[in-house]
Amino acid sequence: MEAPEPQRLPEDLLSFQRHYWAVWDGADLSAVGACLDDSFSGTFSGPEGFETLRVDRAGVLALMEASFGRARGVRARWRRSGIIWLRRGPGEAVAAMRVDVLFPDRPEWNNAEVTVEVYRRAPDGRWRILRAHSERMR
Repeated sequence: MEAPEPQRLPEDLLSFQRHYWAVWDGADLSAVGACLDDSFSGTFSGPEGFETLRVDRAGVLALMEASFGRARGVRARWRRSGIIWLRRGPGEAVAAMRVDVLFPDRPEWNNAEVTVEVYRRAPDGRWRILRAHSERMR
């Protein structure tokens, strides 16, 4: 079976992703939540000894709040690279990427993960993140 020909991604999807990353990087939890589908599900795993977490929309927002450093008072930065897109039809696409999580004041907390996100166009015409899976490297 041959791989399908690459398809051009809709500009509004790419714009949505840029917006999502901007509000994530700005630690705007409310705006991040607005980017997630109501039926969002996520799985977050890591190396041996790392508990695998399966969360719904509310659960991932709680994790994000901790990741934004509010609980510890330490800010984090996210650097995304190696993004690969697969389009699964007019209203769905998958993005895979490496995400480096950097803590400028606590470099011993730095880590990297591989993340896959499923984007779907909602009935209102706007894109939302439907699912996410992350594998933490360390």
